[in-house]
Amino acid sequence: MRRVHILILFSACLLVGVVAIPTLAATVDPNEPNNGLASATNTTEGRYPANITSGDVDYYKLDLNAGDVVNLEVKFDEDAGNLGLTVVRPDDTYSGDWDSAPDVVDSAQTVDTDEVLAFTAKADATYYVKVNREGSESAPVPYTLLYERTTPSEAQDATYEPNYQFGLAAPITENRHPANLLAGETDYYAIDLNRGDVLDIRMKYDQSAGALRIELYKPDGSDYDSKPDQIDYGEVYDDDRRVEYTAKQNTTYYVKVYGENEDTTSAPYTLLVERIQPPETDIYEVNFNTTLAAPILEGNYSAEVVPSDTDYYAFTAEAGDVINLSVLHTYGDDSNLQLDVYRTDTDDYGTQPDHIIGSNSWSANEYAAFTAKADTTYYVRVTGEDERDAADYTLQYDRITPAETDAYEPNYNYQRAAWVQEGTHTAELRPRETDYYKLDLEAGDVVKFEAFFNHSQKNLQVDIYREDGEDYGQQPQHIEGSETWSDNERVAFTAQKGGTYYIRVYGDDDHEVPRNLEYSFSINRVVPAEGDPYEANYDYESSAVIDAGSFSAELLWGERDFYVIGLQKGDMLSASTVFNDSIENLDLRIYAPDNKDDGSRPQYFDTSESYDNNEQLTLTAPRTGLYYIEVYSQNEGRQPTAYDLTVSRTKNETTPISIETKQAATLAGEQVTVSYTLTNTLSTSVSDVSLDLGTLPGGWQVAGQTAAGGTWDAIDLRWQWATMPGNETKTVTITYQVPDGAVQDIEAIIGTTSVGGDISDIEPSVITVGKTDINTRPHPAFTYRPLNITAGETVSFDASAATDDGTIAQYTWEFPTETVVTTDPTVTHTFMSSGTVAVELSVEDNESASTATSKTLMIQERQVPYFEVSYAVPDPKISTEQRLRVTASVANTGGADGQTNVTLYTDGTKATTKTVRVQEDSTKEVTFFATFATTGTHTVTVGNRSQTEITVAQPADIHVSNYTVSKTTTDPWEKFTITATVVNDGAVAGETTVTFHVGSETTKKTVAVEANATTTVSYTTSIETTGEHSVWVNTQQPTTITVGDQQPSGVTQLAAQYDSNNNGQLGTTEFLTTVQAWQNGKVGTTNFLNLVTYWQNAKSVPTP
Repeated sequence: MRRVHILILFSACLLVGVVAIPTLAATVDPNEPNNGLASATNTTEGRYPANITSGDVDYYKLDLNAGDVVNLEVKFDEDAGNLGLTVVRPDDTYSGDWDSAPDVVDSAQTVDTDEVLAFTAKADATYYVKVNREGSESAPVPYTLLYERTTPSEAQDATYEPNYQFGLAAPITENRHPANLLAGETDYYAIDLNRGDVLDIRMKYDQSAGALRIELYKPDGSDYDSKPDQIDYGEVYDDDRRVEYTAKQNTTYYVKVYGENEDTTSAPYTLLVERIQPPETDIYEVNFNTTLAAPILEGNYSAEVVPSDTDYYAFTAEAGDVINLSVLHTYGDDSNLQLDVYRTDTDDYGTQPDHIIGSNSWSANEYAAFTAKADTTYYVRVTGEDERDAADYTLQYDRITPAETDAYEPNYNYQRAAWVQEGTHTAELRPRETDYYKLDLEAGDVVKFEAFFNHSQKNLQVDIYREDGEDYGQQPQHIEGSETWSDNERVAFTAQKGGTYYIRVYGDDDHEVPRNLEYSFSINRVVPAEGDPYEANYDYESSAVIDAGSFSAELLWGERDFYVIGLQKGDMLSASTVFNDSIENLDLRIYAPDNKDDGSRPQYFDTSESYDNNEQLTLTAPRTGLYYIEVYSQNEGRQPTAYDLTVSRTKNETTPISIETKQAATLAGEQVTVSYTLTNTLSTSVSDVSLDLGTLPGGWQVAGQTAAGGTWDAIDLRWQWATMPGNETKTVTITYQVPDGAVQDIEAIIGTTSVGGDISDIEPSVITVGKTDINTRPHPAFTYRPLNITAGETVSFDASAATDDGTIAQYTWEFPTETVVTTDPTVTHTFMSSGTVAVELSVEDNESASTATSKTLMIQERQVPYFEVSYAVPDPKISTEQRLRVTASVANTGGADGQTNVTLYTDGTKATTKTVRVQEDSTKEVTFFATFATTGTHTVTVGNRSQTEITVAQPADIHVSNYTVSKTTTDPWEKFTITATVVNDGAVAGETTVTFHVGSETTKKTVAVEANATTTVSYTTSIETTGEHSVWVNTQQPTTITVGDQQPSGVTQLAAQYDSNNNGQLGTTEFLTTVQAWQNGKVGTTNFLNLVTYWQNAKSVPTP
């Protein structure tokens, strides 16, 4: 609007022919002098017109009482210059700056017209308003200061005022609380809550008047300050703000209301406060955490979740129990509930219960089912999916113990797997349950497992595992599985090694609606000797050794038969199978020996796959070695199928030295002798002949050997002859020592003949090792009573359920504080401390084999206070003039409120003792201060905690060593920087004040300097008047700054452009031309005002 008025003024002058232009210079300022705190203008509410020149500062004095709300506005035209607005108060140590400079309360400095600022006085004191000029323009800037003050009694909500800080918070209860928030104001309210109370506060207000914020605080916790801690804030709910919270302790909570823009937001509002005490709606309250969980048994429980509420329930279950939980409620936008189940902490080294299962289906009801894996306490958590959700609900709890429906229970994991044998078995799978079975197999056993069930009720899945092999893990290895989405599942496999195998039966979908499912399963185990003389021959290593001939055998479900024959390079091999294709279609495959000689498995050579009654393959051996024939079914042989295998071999007649051997049999731990026959098929003598036995099976050794002539190499296991006459035959016998651990093992020891280092012939000698009796490790198991244990209570342990194939000779119990070794399966133990503990049982049988198992127990605390004290020293290095702060944290982890004494010791001597009372499950902070008169190393400790070493040194020695000035010649308002170097020669860190002097003006800055360190601090400023000025830092010698001509850059050249008659003066007609240029936007306002000065003062214009 000011620009419009000026345009009208100049236009009017032009129309009437008046050439005299009114002066734009500022009027005399009636408030001057007021450029310092001592000369500040006394003010009351009202308007204060003034003007400010370049480099000037105006101060105004406000006498305020605590709680007064002050609104300030400086109105000015930014085209004339930019102003800043700041409020300060005399220095007070409450601000924590420990200096003597006035403390800044608030400031406003934008690039727009007018500056607005609002604040609440925190004390009865004198406050000062500072108006300063920004920029380098020389022309004075007119402005008006508007000052408005609202005392607490004048406020619309005088009922609650003053309530501008936590200490003055207005007490409130359940009710409607209308109030008014002024610009620059913050309102605090206090409400007393008991543990378990649910607080629901809605703040209603008109957003068009300004956006408000609401926050919730609790008394100071463990963050080592003295201010309340924020715990929640209000989110937008429709057009209002809302905050909900469940009180965790009996104490006072605080509500804070403030404007989103604290300088401008002013709006009426209403707090709707609702306090829901636990007994009001829910008989199971207070139950907002696991410690306060409501105990339940099987049955139905009607309850309510209110906003921000969480309900916990606790029940005790034994290993193997199947638990079904349902939360029935009405689903809606603000009533979606969530169900979670936890168990007492196990082995993850935390202290919080472990999450087991959860359900959040966004529907009317939630379901969860699981099998208890340990005898312990389980927790049910019901909460709103969003903290605003609220709903009535019914919790249904059903517990099915193992013996109720299934004779094989409990069998919910590998350790609890039920032993089964061949035959048919009937069982039941409950919701969220997994059944495990186990059986012992020997290498080569073929097993078929079939499960029968009604797929329309639930789909089951079957997996087979074997005891951990060579991967060094602890979990069994998965080897086979079946999931067909039909009424039955079938799995067939061949045991690759002797040991225990596990069968796992479980529901494909664990999250479907709970439903028990009956199923039956059958196990058919075929050991190698039952119907096939060539078994076990299920892989390369167990291949049946054959030569030319016919072999009748049988292929079982899931089985593959392997045969091995030795061929010399150039031998012709033909293999064929004959079978009944209507029963099962079989296929034939041949593998050649590895050509890399690096221990790789045989290489695939050829396959015959047709849908006829026979398969046939032929090959010419590309190299000397062992060739493997595999007979298999592509559909894994769902029916046992008999077949005849016919093998023909045409030998390569160029073989110089042939080898023949026979099969042998023995028992583990015994010796076996094998004969090898070597024949020179040539009529002439050959040189450098050898029989190489290669690498023996693990643990096998050569116990003896004989041969005609030649030498024996005991290291490389090789017989060598320098020559062998034509057509001569030599017999070699080798006696092998079989290791004790070889159990039903089939080993092929490869004999290879060579002439001059080139392989001549190869033949495997197959040795079958029979089974010997092997002791089975015992199976440990134990129970304990009572299940809910309190510290100091005696607990009975019973290991009668442990089993062994012989007898159990000894029980070893590992408790946290003792080890008990006994022949009695029952013992007792008393746990003196609460918390999570592990108990391990190791059982040893009559053959010294042992196995261990363990359980995790939760020991509940006794209902007495128990204090744990810790402390911290924020800075262990001080000077003799400083105080050492020691903060002690006292936690009551017991079951009742109580008080205790906390003592600070310095250098081993009691210094201070404080008594502190702490509620259960709470922590309080105690602060001590200590001083030391002598330098050196000292110690502090709190109670019986370990000592902390304190280093005490002389006070910091900080001073300014020198300073620099970025430039000594400047223009008016041109920025330059003064940089001071600050040195600390002391052994401790400290702070000092660096004072920058620019003429009569001073600026102070506080700088912290580490021990024996140097730092710098800078101050950037400018000088508006020309001439020579002195600048210095602290007591350093001054430096002279020369300030040149203050004529604005470029204005004289601009004036010359409008000197149309080139007479060196800016005449009135020429000046009016600049007015039109300014009106048309061709000349800026600042340049135009400078041209006005040229015209008024008749300054000389340089001639072009």
